[in-house]
Formats: sequence, structure tokens, C-alpha cells
Amino acid sequence: MAKFNEAFEESLRADGASRQKSINSSTLRDVITNRSPDDYAEGAGQSKINSALRFFDKAGILDMTVEQLASDEGRVTFVNAMTGDAYAELGKNQANEASKFISGIFEDAGHGKAWGSNTLKKELSPAKAKELFPIEAAQQKVKGYPADFFTRTKRVVMELQAAGQKEAAAQFLLSITGGYRSADVRDVKVEDIDFRTGVLFDVEVKGAGETVDKTGIFSSPQLDVIKDYLGGRTEGLLFADPEANSKIINAQLKKSFPSDYLIKKSKARGTYTTGVTLYDYRHFNETYLSSLDVSPELRKVATLRAPSDVSEKYAASGARRKDVNRLHGGLLSLYAAGSNTSSSAQFLNDVLSVDGSQPELSDKTKKLTATRELIEQVGYEDAVSPALYASLPEEGDVMGTRVAGIDPDTTAAINQQIKSEATEAALDADIRAGEKAEEAAAARAKTLETKAEQKAEAAAKTNEQTRSSLLNKAMKFGKPILKVVAPPVGFGLATIAADQTRSAVVNSALANQARRLGIPEGVIQTAGVAAGATEYLPVTPTDVISVAQSIPTEPSMMQEARMRQESRQFDFGDEFGNIDPDTGQAIPTAPVNIPDPAPPARPSFMEAGAAKDRVNLATRAAEQGQETTMTGSFLNNPEPR
Repeated sequence: MAKFNEAFEESLRADGASRQKSINSSTLRDVITNRSPDDYAEGAGQSKINSALRFFDKAGILDMTVEQLASDEGRVTFVNAMTGDAYAELGKNQANEASKFISGIFEDAGHGKAWGSNTLKKELSPAKAKELFPIEAAQQKVKGYPADFFTRTKRVVMELQAAGQKEAAAQFLLSITGGYRSADVRDVKVEDIDFRTGVLFDVEVKGAGETVDKTGIFSSPQLDVIKDYLGGRTEGLLFADPEANSKIINAQLKKSFPSDYLIKKSKARGTYTTGVTLYDYRHFNETYLSSLDVSPELRKVATLRAPSDVSEKYAASGARRKDVNRLHGGLLSLYAAGSNTSSSAQFLNDVLSVDGSQPELSDKTKKLTATRELIEQVGYEDAVSPALYASLPEEGDVMGTRVAGIDPDTTAAINQQIKSEATEAALDADIRAGEKAEEAAAARAKTLETKAEQKAEAAAKTNEQTRSSLLNKAMKFGKPILKVVAPPVGFGLATIAADQTRSAVVNSALANQARRLGIPEGVIQTAGVAAGATEYLPVTPTDVISVAQSIPTEPSMMQEARMRQESRQFDFGDEFGNIDPDTGQAIPTAPVNIPDPAPPARPSFMEAGAAKDRVNLATRAAEQGQETTMTGSFLNNPEPR
């Protein structure tokens, strides 16, 4: 079976179209491209899709439809493509993988399981196909089902009901009695079912050849299950997503059966053990039908796989419909007796009422009964308790004449047990989840703590490195570098620091300490701003004072600028260059007041980065024995002199 992406799945059913017909009319390119990678193990799906596209593109059949390839002529084309250029270039393993990849697609289109390998064996002969492809026989045989198989099965149905999976439980019950695959009931609509006769009209079910409309038959116990599940619904698909239900069922089977429950044997694997899956119930159904020596024709009708002409013949005959009821009823009675349940009606009442509802069972279902003869034919005498076995009829028709009673107390007791165990299991799951949650929370807290420690350690390391770098530069280059460093520290860090830094400098403890050390007031303010910026640069106030102490006491750059301006104020005239006609001297102008630069607004990251670049330039100049003032870097673009 194949699953496609959501959009493609919707397109297959657009306007009420049949999914099978839509797949048949789709090209190989479309059904491969739109196949869901989720059909395979995580990470492998898309790789398989790409590989299949590559092979069939090379083979030249990507644009043929599934229906075209499944025809007589198409099968020949397929075999030629599989053994042609693509085979020669990509090899037999890729060819075989491509054939296996489309098997589920062709199965969903109604052309049988393993269509690719079966077509190769049919057209080439089994021996030739095995020679060209690594084809292994997939058929497996079950070496008997343990005696508690029926009890465990009943419990699975009840646990599905208790978990609120009513749709999955209903599909499971139909599979138990009819041996259906999920694809067999995928396109069944409620309105196509005649609930009086059980006839299923014009349903497309998969067959060994081309897909056609067929007629099927549901037995009386199956109709009771369907009506209980529908709850009054009269139209729409019987099951919204049979494939999803199958996964739910298989998940519950995995919980309820040990992983080594069944012993199987195949040519490919030899003897091995497995758990139980939904497929094993189809196999058990076939074993049951073989034990009763049922004709191939009736077997196909009972399992929804008969040709149209055969199924219609059975649908039109009350006697033949009764045969289908007998087969399904007998199988249900076997599950009832094997789980030590008094009757089929009691069995259904037990499993369907777990959710608190009360199923309405037909008299036909209530008359179903197991016989010793039936149990002996199948070979499960050891599965039935001696007391119940002794109470059963020696032989006769499983469709008896006596309406079996239903013991509500028995049902209530069983249901209470299932509910209690389900509640206990849920509580255990909650406890485990809580424990895991606590463990996860502790792990996350530890991780965060570790990250915080690592971050703090890294920050401390960075701070120390930066501090050492600044001090090393000051120690290395002495007076020239200090002449360079002092103004940038004052202006550059003030740019980064908060606006109020300077206002707090004069009265700060750092300033007072600096005054006691004899550091000039101008330098104190500059260094104070640097200290205020230690939030942004990892330099301690002590380091700032240390550097400030070594700053030369000769006039600073700003003082030099003022002195030059004052000395030249009579050289230039007024601002227009006018000369006093009486004296022949330039008109004196007021001295230009150059205030201490106030801390500018907090710069952007890029501005701060540019300041850093200028400091690095000055450092390199100092390293080469050159003295630089960097005035143009930190004043507001003064005019060149």
C-alpha cells in the first residue's frame, strides 16, 4: 500500500472520484513524485523516490499511466524497460528496488500485491526473473497460533474502545471476521450498504487484474458492528482513513503481544519469531477457511475479492448470502469460545460497550454459537475452558435457532477490569512522563547553568585580555603613546558611555582620588569619563588613574589650540578680513571660545568601531616611533592647519 502527500491524496478523491481509478489514470511520474516519504524510515523515503524516478526516467516509461502499464501490452513494455538501458547502466539492485517501490502503488490501483516482481516472473519465467533480479520468495508460514491468541485479541478490541479509538476497533472487528485488508474497505460508502441484506453494491475493490465495480456481502455480525460504530450516520465513507486505523491497530497489537509470539518460516529468512500484526489475522482467516474446506469461489466472496459475476450471483441469492453469514459467524464464534466467552453475542456486547454504549445486536447474531465440531476442525480445543467446551453443542450449524442471552453483569465486570487497567496504565504513563519531565527540566537547568558559567568565564577571559592589552600598550610606548591614548580614551569612551557620565565626574570618588595624586583637573575629567565608560570597556578605575598619572603635564591639544587662536586674533581682522583704517591694524575680535568637548550622543555601533580603528592606527604609528595627536579623529572635523 502506498501513501501520497496530502495535496495529491485530496486530488485523488476530488469530486467524489474513486481513489483506485484516480491512481490508475495517473502517470508513473505523478504517483512516484507525490509519494509520501513517510512511507519509509526517516531520511530514506525521499532517497527511494529519487532513485525510482531516476531509474524509470532512464527506462523511458515515466509518462505512462498505471493503467497502461498494467495492461497486457503494458506489461511487456514494463519488462523490456526493466531489462533494457536502465538495467545496464544502473544495475540489477536499483532495478529491483524500483520494482519494489511501485508495488504498493499498483496494489492500491487494484493490480495485486508485488505487481512488479510478479509481472517479471510471469513474463520472463520465475527462473529468468530470479537470475536477473534479487527476487526472494516473500511467502511466510505461521507454525500455529498459541492458545491465548483469542483472549489477547478480544482484549485488543476492548482496549481500542477504552482508548476512544472506536473507528479502529470497528475496522479491526471486520478484519477479524472477513480477513479484509485496509485497501478492501477504503472506498466503501455507507450509502452503498443494504443493512437489511448485507449486500454491498458497486464498490471498487482490488483484484488480481483490472479494477472494476464489484458487489460484496457483509454478514449479520459485521452489520451490527458497523451500525454501532456509525451511530446513526447514513452517508460518506465507511472509514475516513483505513491506513491510519491499521497503524493504530498495529500499535495496540504491539503492546498486547510479545515480540516473539509467533513462529514463522520463509525461504528467505528460515525459521524466526515475530510479534502480531493486522496481516496475521488475514492469514488466520485463510487458515480457518482452509480447515473448513471452503470452495475458492465462496472464500473470495467472503473476503471481498470475488470477480463481479461471482459476487453478484451470491448477492442475488438468499441461500448463498447465508453461506457467507455462516463463515463469518463461525469465525466470530471461534474467537468467542477461544476467549472463554459464552456466545458471539456476549463477545460483541463485551467489546462494544466498553465506552459506555449499549450495542443493538440482531437476532441473527444472537443465534450464532460455536460447536465442538467447529473447534475440533480448526484444532483449538486447548484454547477453550473444559467447562465451556462441555456446554457447547456436539455438532450442527453455527447459525442456531436459540437466541443466546447476554449477561450484563459479566460484561460490566470485564469492562470495569479493562477500564481500571487502562486508568492504571494511563497513570503509570503520566508518572513516567512526569519523571521524564523532571529529568528533562533538571537537564535543561544544568545546561543553562553550564552555559552561564562558560559565558561568564569567556567574558572574564576577554576582559582580562583587553585590560592587559591596554596596559601593555601604555607600558610599552610610554609618553608618545600616552599622548595619543589620553584624548581618545576621554572622547571615545565618553561617546560610548551614558550622557550623564561627565556630570558625575567632578564629585566622584575617582576624581577626588586623582586630585590627591596631583593629576590636573582637565585630565581628571577626561579620565573620569573613561572610568564611567568601564561598563562598556573592561578597564578598571585604578587602571585609568594609573594611566592618567603618566599623562604629561604640558599643554594639552585643546590648550595648544586656544593659545594659537589667541596669538593670532589680531592677524586676521574681523570675520570678514577688515582692517581698521586709522591704525592699519586688523580689527580685534573676541577670542574664540573652544569649550571642553561635551560627551556626544551615544554613537552607533559603526561609529564606535571607527573610533577603534583610529586608535589602532595611532598605535601602529607609535610603534614605528611616530608621534600623532589624532586631533582630527576626535574633534568635530576641525579645519586643517
